[in-house]
Amino acid sequence: MSAIPSHILAWKKLSEVIRMEQIPAGDPRHTVQGFEADPLFHGPVPRIDYNDPYEQDEDRLKKVTRYWAARDVEREQRTRHYDELLAAEMQASILRREAEQAAKEGMAGPSGKGKEAPKTPRRTPRKAANVPPSDSEEEKEDGDEAPPSCMECLRKRIACVPQPGKKRSCMACYKRKIRCDFLDKTAWAVLEGSKKMVKSIRELAGMEKRREYFQLELKWYELQHFSFNLQWTGELDAAAADFRLLQMLHLKSQGLDIPEDLEERFCTECLNIEIRVRERVDTVEKSMDEIQREAGFSLPSGEISRFTNSIWKEKSG
Repeated sequence: MSAIPSHILAWKKLSEVIRMEQIPAGDPRHTVQGFEADPLFHGPVPRIDYNDPYEQDEDRLKKVTRYWAARDVEREQRTRHYDELLAAEMQASILRREAEQAAKEGMAGPSGKGKEAPKTPRRTPRKAANVPPSDSEEEKEDGDEAPPSCMECLRKRIACVPQPGKKRSCMACYKRKIRCDFLDKTAWAVLEGSKKMVKSIRELAGMEKRREYFQLELKWYELQHFSFNLQWTGELDAAAADFRLLQMLHLKSQGLDIPEDLEERFCTECLNIEIRVRERVDTVEKSMDEIQREAGFSLPSGEISRFTNSIWKEKSG
């Protein structure tokens, strides 16, 4: 996956991203005769000189193909950056709505009415700091709350059953004749908070992994689409080469003298196109296999086009 360049990362808002439309491979702008540069893509535009005797049609086609390949890469980078900004803004919008809802609920109160003014608390005599709380006071503080697990039961991950009539000792520690230590409320709150934090981190890690998975899957399908476009363009080029070969043979049958190098070029042009397209398709399919192995998902294997099948049938025949 190519890195996003700095001039695209400079767009910090969704409205700043300049997106480019997807131009199909069959568009006349992909050809040498009908080539038109995309005004939204600021890459180098190929210079096509028909008066240059050393520049062949194949060289001009390579220039146009490289230009559109670079343009498609930048279009994919802009789309990826747009999707990331869209996801970030949606997440920020959700958090903002949750905060507003929480603020409204806090102002309304439990009964739905406006928040009442706080009452002035009564003055109560302060207790001495050096007087330890009695057993009866501890029982009143605990009230109806169920006692938390002791440290030993928490470590062994077993149910902590208190002894009858004793809230600071459990049956497991009594049977093992070990000291039964309970965490205080502050430590217990810290432990619960740590568990929630670990759970949230795991959820975020899972979301990030799913995001990477979907990005790799999208890249796989884009490469598959690019492979189909390559094969379709190769079929058109091969058909054009066959037409030129037939014209040359027709002129030769009428007695026109055809140079040997030109005749050899027309005879091998279709085969060269087929070999070149096959090499490019193989490269794309290797990239698809690497993405599939990296992501570990199960996708349909790369389809071999009718065009490439016909090559091997003709060779075997």
